[in-house]
Amino acid sequence: MSNGVFGFFMMGVIFVLLSVPFALGVNILAEKLGENRWTWTILMLIPGLNIIFSFYVTFHVVFHVIDSLKAVRAAVGPLPGAVSPSEPA
Repeated sequence: MSNGVFGFFMMGVIFVLLSVPFALGVNILAEKLGENRWTWTILMLIPGLNIIFSFYVTFHVVFHVIDSLKAVRAAVGPLPGAVSPSEPA
């Protein structure tokens, strides 16, 4: 192999090796969110696609947290003395 091809190959290998910790984290996260963990893990290991997929994972987690907080708020009810957003102050 020529030096240019070998350097490009090694850059790809290093990129995949650096992606492994993130893929393991996404695997655990997907299981907690009820998603297919192997699909998320494989998507996180594909160079280039994992950058785009990271944005999807971030927004998915944020919306899941917001939905969970809304469910807690509905279960607990309004706090004493709190003003709801629909009522004027």
